[in-house]
Amino acid sequence: MPPGTPTKFLPANTFINGSRETGIDDLTREGGALVGDLRGVVQKLDTTVTRLNQDVLSKETADNLKSSVAHLNEATGNFAESSKKLGGVMDKADSAMDSTKKAADDLQKVLASATQGKGLLGTILTNQELANDLRALVSNLREHGVLFYRDSAAKIDNTAREKTKPPRSQAGGR
Repeated sequence: MPPGTPTKFLPANTFINGSRETGIDDLTREGGALVGDLRGVVQKLDTTVTRLNQDVLSKETADNLKSSVAHLNEATGNFAESSKKLGGVMDKADSAMDSTKKAADDLQKVLASATQGKGLLGTILTNQELANDLRALVSNLREHGVLFYRDSAAKIDNTAREKTKPPRSQAGGR
């Protein structure tokens, strides 16, 4: 009851919802429901363990797992062996790269010497007259051979030069 003197009263036939304190009956009822839930969970666990034993942990599955591990072991061994062979290939590739670098360095030296006019190649590249004479020699050898060699290329070349020279001017006394 509320404290003090009541000023209002409830009308007749009014329903009032009340609450009561939790008692042993309530705890027993909730405990029974909990035990029912636990039985369901235990039954599901039992079914799961049974399936694991039959499907996952069966002899066939264990044999497959052993076989897979054996194949993995074999593949790892093969990979290790291949890695050793690859090391030899890499050594040979390094050697080839070193050789190529040396050849490129030598070529750079030859080209530098040639562009400065040193040696036969440099002379041929920088001396146009020598290059023309060599071209004429090869042309004569092709046309006449070694035994019947004649210098006909020089005549053809001189004629071609005469045709391409600008005409001399008569004025000026030259």
